[in-house]
Amino acid sequence: MISRVFSRPSIYYVLAFTTVPLVLTTYSLLTPTYDRVQLSNTTGSESGILVVGQASPPNIYKSYVSHSGSFRVGPLALNAINNEVVAFTNGRAVDVKPLVPWTTGIDTVNMSLTGPIVIDVTMWIVRGDFPTGFARATAMKLATMSIWDQERMGVTFGAFDIRDATSPGTALFSHFDSTCLMRNSLQTTVGHDVNRINIYMVDQVNNDIGSSNSCGFGTGFIAMALGASNDLLAHEIGHNFWLRHIDMLPNFDETNVMHPASITRQYFTEGQLFRAHLSSNSVLNTFYHARPHRITRDCAATASSETCPPIDKRIWQDGAFPPN
Repeated sequence: MISRVFSRPSIYYVLAFTTVPLVLTTYSLLTPTYDRVQLSNTTGSESGILVVGQASPPNIYKSYVSHSGSFRVGPLALNAINNEVVAFTNGRAVDVKPLVPWTTGIDTVNMSLTGPIVIDVTMWIVRGDFPTGFARATAMKLATMSIWDQERMGVTFGAFDIRDATSPGTALFSHFDSTCLMRNSLQTTVGHDVNRINIYMVDQVNNDIGSSNSCGFGTGFIAMALGASNDLLAHEIGHNFWLRHIDMLPNFDETNVMHPASITRQYFTEGQLFRAHLSSNSVLNTFYHARPHRITRDCAATASSETCPPIDKRIWQDGAFPPN
């Protein structure tokens, strides 16, 4: 201790100085350890992925988004049941990278996206005058393509053949109420192009001027009433992609494309897109053979597991429903 005293009239100041040894602390800058997923051949739109791998807690279809196509996802290790990455973006087919060999080190998973998947369809105008039917068919086509693009379905139309079936030879079907019992006779009388979805625009479906029916899942068949809303075609093609109705499920409302009674269909969840592409009975894998040598997986309509994301899994906001 060193003390010094300064004097002024009637005032004394004492300043104290303490000598303290100088301590230098060394900090090390650690390189962050994380795994990465890198998407290539994207369209420049925001991309999203679902990741399965072992972490704490485990990553079971955990979602990530990126504007650049590069995602930090780790660190991850091998999960005992499943290890994969599922990718979604506008204008590209849903893609899956299975059997990802996560290690205890730094892993980079590269995925080059392809697509979109192009499908040809035929729409037969059976009821009414052909110009009106042609305009209705075109509006339905455009509405479907808009929903697919916005919701990253990764599918688009190639040939969309609109055929005039209003001739006297098909008069039997010019004003009828279509039911699934009439499906075979309708195809035989009007026409049917193999290995593609065939759509028949008729007067009524199940006694309803605004209804439609695909008569099952993955059938390649759709009957549309003249008064059906434009978004109803995306709904029925959804059934051909092996998707079910969702009106009895939580976390869905009338804005989902697969709601059976709506005029505000707009959204698909990523859980639905996963099933549309991977279901072995989806027409993408049967009629169109659009995913050769790619993995297929038949997930229950509602159940989820380490190999199937929940049907309501969302990477992006769907109206009132946030990402989950």
